[in-house]
Amino acid sequence: MPDAYLASLHAGNCRATFCEQFDEKSRIWNYNRHEHSLIELIYFLEGKADIKDKDRTMALSLFELVVYPAHVAHQEYLDTRYHQAVICLHLSCEAALPFDRLFKLKDEQGILRWLMRQIHHEFHHEGPYQQQLLNDLINLLISQMQKISHEYQAPKANIAEKCMQFIQEHFSEPIDMGRLSQEMFVSPSYLNRMFKRRFGTTPILYLNRYRMEVAREMLVQTDSKISAISSFVGLEDSKHFAKLFKRMTSLSPAAYRVTFTNKPETS
Repeated sequence: MPDAYLASLHAGNCRATFCEQFDEKSRIWNYNRHEHSLIELIYFLEGKADIKDKDRTMALSLFELVVYPAHVAHQEYLDTRYHQAVICLHLSCEAALPFDRLFKLKDEQGILRWLMRQIHHEFHHEGPYQQQLLNDLINLLISQMQKISHEYQAPKANIAEKCMQFIQEHFSEPIDMGRLSQEMFVSPSYLNRMFKRRFGTTPILYLNRYRMEVAREMLVQTDSKISAISSFVGLEDSKHFAKLFKRMTSLSPAAYRVTFTNKPETS
């Protein structure tokens, strides 16, 4: 992670010049290879995409913030099978160190999402305290980005953290302990023991909880069919998905959607 680059960003020297929330139909998307003179941040509220810089392709999904440093050429490829919703923020930052790669930050606690939404709200509501609030929110956003990057680089980022990151990046794919242990180059029993010691649960239970958290968000924030949501979170059997969802939330997916959105059941 680019710790030195993030450390060079200071809210007092950063100004928001653009902040919009849009979907896959928006004309704001530029699908050609391009770069920006400012720093661009994109938070994925919904959907999936691949983004390519000079020599690598990065997969992006829910609860991730991608950072495009100034003058880093890139190209975006949306996964058109899914509805997309993002918040895009442009920052003009004085004295920021140059950095030649785009990178992403995993928003495990939802703090980056909340901050991006608050910045978007304040950006579009003029008032006597607008600039002060924006400065404070940008300061918090940068500090949280620095914290996430630092924690990822810290010595505690061991096999359990790497396993958690793999789950978060591949939750929509078929995953079992066999695959996880192969990816981590350890035995299933060792991985299970290390993960439980670090997080108090097993990798598979964490995977299921993460999938259900994504599903809960999609049920509330989108009109996607329940079968499509089931497929999106890596569970092709929608009956099994519904059973797992009810076990973890005490409500069926349809009942959860009605309870928290007042929308009719979508099966």
